[in-house]
Amino acid sequence: MPPLPARNSTTPSLARHARLLDAVQAAALTGGWELDLTTGTLHWTEATHRLHDTTPADYAPTVDTAMAFYTEECRPRILAALAQATGGEATGWDLDLEIETASGRRLSVRTVGSVQLEDGKPARITGAIQELSARRHLEAQLRQAQKMEAVGQLAGGIAHDLNNILTVIQGHAAFLEDDVDAGSEPAASALQIRQAATRAATLVRQLLVFGDRHVPRPRAVDLNVLAAAMAEMLQRIMAEDIQVQLVLAPGPVFTTADASLLEQAVLNLAANARDAMPGGGRLLIETAGVTIDDASAHDAPDARAGAFACLSVGDTGDGISREALPHIFEPFFTTKSASHGTGLGLANVRDIVRQHDGWVDVRSEPGGGTTFRLYFPRAMAAVTPPAGASEAANALPPTATILLVEDEAPVRALARTILERAGYRVLEARAGAGALVAWEGHAGDVDLLLTDVMMPDGVSGVDLAQRLRGVRPDLKVLCMSGYQTGNVATELDRMANVGFLAKPFTPEELTAAVARSLAPPPADPAERP
Repeated sequence: MPPLPARNSTTPSLARHARLLDAVQAAALTGGWELDLTTGTLHWTEATHRLHDTTPADYAPTVDTAMAFYTEECRPRILAALAQATGGEATGWDLDLEIETASGRRLSVRTVGSVQLEDGKPARITGAIQELSARRHLEAQLRQAQKMEAVGQLAGGIAHDLNNILTVIQGHAAFLEDDVDAGSEPAASALQIRQAATRAATLVRQLLVFGDRHVPRPRAVDLNVLAAAMAEMLQRIMAEDIQVQLVLAPGPVFTTADASLLEQAVLNLAANARDAMPGGGRLLIETAGVTIDDASAHDAPDARAGAFACLSVGDTGDGISREALPHIFEPFFTTKSASHGTGLGLANVRDIVRQHDGWVDVRSEPGGGTTFRLYFPRAMAAVTPPAGASEAANALPPTATILLVEDEAPVRALARTILERAGYRVLEARAGAGALVAWEGHAGDVDLLLTDVMMPDGVSGVDLAQRLRGVRPDLKVLCMSGYQTGNVATELDRMANVGFLAKPFTPEELTAAVARSLAPPPADPAERP
């Protein structure tokens, strides 16, 4: 008979199994425990200690002290489950509860207990406790994503029609302002109409961004140029007791972005800053090219190392409370009254920056003002338009013939009036089929195709432009739309020399876009004498 193994020869195996069990529990964010109902002794595994931010060396659990980790709302539930189990009324429990750890962390946990019998009577309870906070966070993110998807579907469904309506409202309000005496009551009413329409258009654009329905049109953008233009505009619309200060980087700071979205982000931040300074103050807009190393990347959530273009908007206002700060980017969260805020502005800013592969860093102290820093990947070079290109567009005499294609009659009538007041000759059609008929009779006269992108007869604005350019490759094209899908944006980007005008637009925006589209291309420097 071979000799029996020594009594302690299983110790390495048991130790190995213990280490494996502890590693599995740690990976699963789960700990084990056992309560001896005879002696009242409570045993926790290492993983259970870690979950409670304790160690076996500094804490020996008992039923009473362990119960103190549960929040006041949860204690009656776990005590009732324990009483039923020890009294033989239940074989165990499975409860979702909340605990506060020794270090003050509040966690969602699932605790499971199973009664073990000896001689038919409850002798001990073994169980597990699992942290659910990460899962709860993922579930909340999923609910938020589903909510934003619903918002995006709603916004996408109404954006086209609503922006057409807002175009008409803005245009005719502008006509009223032009036709009445400046400073009169009708002029003031017309201004209020235009401002309300502009606010509604901004809200639609924000909803499209939230629902990922806005299709960015990225181009090379110098943040110095964008910030300077925004500062000049903001100084005109801010209260007289708010000073707008501009600090620009010494050289160009390029990024690849949709300039209209960056402008929207700055407007949202400026509106927040204005509301935070009811007694006046200073609004600071600053640009910088920065290089972030690995150590600095840990200073802000979502930050990473690399070269970035930074656009900052700061104020000297009330600051943000520590309680509100973690929630400021949540959609529909606001500390303002219902008449002054929708809770969309800052969430819109964050989503815009994330769409451009960047992040937002916010620093604020109650009573000490707030600074938002928007970081975007830096583009080290950009192709800039030749000097004088915009002046050439504005200086071009409006004598051209424009083929206007728009299915909404009020928008078509408004656009025609704007263009004819500017001196253009206008041919109009309701949709693609009508435009082809008008083209047949005036193909040689048309200088510009001004067309809506989405039309009802199966011939989109892009399709129409491609057909007409098949006959006249040099035809200039300006597309307009209140809402475009990703497929339409891709088709527009593939076509050379096609302008785009977003609805709603003002009369000034329409005439400026038409002038730019009709302007002759800049001369090639190599061809100049």
